[in-house]
Amino acid sequence: MSMKFKRTSSRKPPLRALIYAFLLLLGLVAVLGYKAWQVVFDSNVRLTSGKSYVYVYIRTGTSYDDVLQQLSQEGVINNSLTFDWVAQIMKYPEKVKPGKYKIVQGWSNKKLISVLRSGAQEEVNVVLRAYTDAYTTFTSYRDWE
Repeated sequence: MSMKFKRTSSRKPPLRALIYAFLLLLGLVAVLGYKAWQVVFDSNVRLTSGKSYVYVYIRTGTSYDDVLQQLSQEGVINNSLTFDWVAQIMKYPEKVKPGKYKIVQGWSNKKLISVLRSGAQEEVNVVLRAYTDAYTTFTSYRDWE
């Protein structure tokens, strides 16, 4: 006479536990996706001066770290960590371009980095003034001919 033992626990997890685990994972992915969207597309330009825009001057030879420090010190960006993260993803550190940039209140990290990366600069007016008298001007003009 042989005895048969009934298995009391199966090795398969119940279907209900799999559904709950899947829903929990789906919820976690949704929350992380929303947070990533906020970092990239939510406003990070909050001008402390109360103006609707400011001009930022990036000099020739300025490194990415200098630009990041300048934007933070001038109160242009609210969160330098999220700006740095998006800049690294968009490969801005390799493409720093000098110039005069108009930064508008309410821009997202993506918009700000796109403008800085593209080199969409504002016009810079250069005025050279020197004292000359009529004789110097006339002789200079005569020598050109």
